[in-house]
Amino acid sequence: MAPDPEPTRRKLIDAATRLFAEHGVNAVSQAAIVRAAGQRNTAALVYHFKDREGVLRAIVAENVERLRARRLALLGEAAAASPSAMRPVVEALVRPIADLCDGDWRDRAYLQIHADLTGHPVWSSEEVRERVHKGGAPEVLRVVAQRCPDVPDDILEIRSLLVGAFVSRAASARARGIAEGAPEHAFRMSHAKFVANLVDVAVAALTTPVSAETLAADAPPGP
Repeated sequence: MAPDPEPTRRKLIDAATRLFAEHGVNAVSQAAIVRAAGQRNTAALVYHFKDREGVLRAIVAENVERLRARRLALLGEAAAASPSAMRPVVEALVRPIADLCDGDWRDRAYLQIHADLTGHPVWSSEEVRERVHKGGAPEVLRVVAQRCPDVPDDILEIRSLLVGAFVSRAASARARGIAEGAPEHAFRMSHAKFVANLVDVAVAALTTPVSAETLAADAPPGP
């Protein structure tokens, strides 16, 4: 009977997850992943993933699928609860990411990786970037746009990018503190309050009225 390849595959994924989270996606070599996984040479990684980018794709894929499922479930609950309330819709965007802080080491490590990839998109291939953005956020943001008709599409698009980056960075910073053993009082608020406050900030950023100055910024000068 042929040996089960899954344990080796899992060791490589876990080793890469730890290294990418601790050192940054761009700072980890294929050889370093192999060593950390306890493998003798790079043949194991090549066999399972082809290359370093393949390991990264696998990490992103398994996490994005979970995020998408959670976001769409929360979005369904929001739609059933109210046809117009904004906060539960934005919570569907924010909570699945922020709750990774309260998960296991793999969840917190993925937060570091997610923040790294979204903050430095040139560090990954187009395929990886596309996978990162398939975590259910576009579906949620379409509902945000429907419930926020007074914000022009171009402004809402930029606000969405800013909110996504802010939430990712805030959750990543908290996750790193937990991973490094920071005492509970260092975080100033409980996980539940941290998430609720993130949702508050995201709602405010997405829905605040557009100022006359912003609306007039691209207008041609008067006579």
